[in-house]
Amino acid sequence: MRKLNRDAIKKVQEGTKAVNRLKAMFEMFDAEEWITNLHTSNRGQRILAHTLELNDQKKILEVLTEEYATGPKQIRDKHKLLKRAEELTKFLTNMDISSNYRIRCAQLLEDYVRCERMATQFRSKIIEFAANDEQFKRDIELLLTLPNVGINTALTIRVELVDIRYFWRSKSLVKWSGLAPRVNQSGHRKRKTGRIYKGGNKWLRRAVWITAKNCYAHYNESEEPIGAFINRLYNHKHKHYFTAVTAGARKLVSYIYQVLTQQRPFEEVFELEHL
Repeated sequence: MRKLNRDAIKKVQEGTKAVNRLKAMFEMFDAEEWITNLHTSNRGQRILAHTLELNDQKKILEVLTEEYATGPKQIRDKHKLLKRAEELTKFLTNMDISSNYRIRCAQLLEDYVRCERMATQFRSKIIEFAANDEQFKRDIELLLTLPNVGINTALTIRVELVDIRYFWRSKSLVKWSGLAPRVNQSGHRKRKTGRIYKGGNKWLRRAVWITAKNCYAHYNESEEPIGAFINRLYNHKHKHYFTAVTAGARKLVSYIYQVLTQQRPFEEVFELEHL
């Protein structure tokens, strides 16, 4: 399961690189916002795949009319469809300054779709393997109660930890994840350098760091502790942004340890901590 999850993460990273190149190409040729977001849906991917081979505005309008005739967010207004066809035709015409740009755009879109599909297949295999493991399913349910932890992050945390009983205390898990401060010692003199250790599990470290970053990004003066903690360090104590997020990730790892060892949802652990 760990190997499958790591392969899924690699495929997501490859897909992200393809999307970033695709967005750069959209920006280069002055694409409208709705064109820039086409790759995020199956309908949009079909529209791009079909229209990249077309030059005639009428045929592009036919493709748009067919795609937006059914499904969510239908468009029946002919004037709106015509406007979109004009904008898409203009974008494709701008790309024709070189014959390679349409081919590159199609290749990047294909790479993104392929990587997303493979990542989904890998994670589906993990869920199939874990279907008969009641403790695994219980741990996933508990991890999903943590702030801003989705199913993909929960799977990463669980398969990398294997068994929380390997760690005697939360500090051991923090050190193993590579988020503990580095220590320099000479004789009896011992000091912390402020930099993190980074000698532990990089997959777990990356997952919790991105989660802590999302906690701060979605923080809105709520009672969510990770975002509030990062906000206090960054905006009130004027710590560097990366320092504050790393401290938030370290705090999140401690909560992960408490949730899994106590087999309680995050809300109960947080309430008990306050009491």
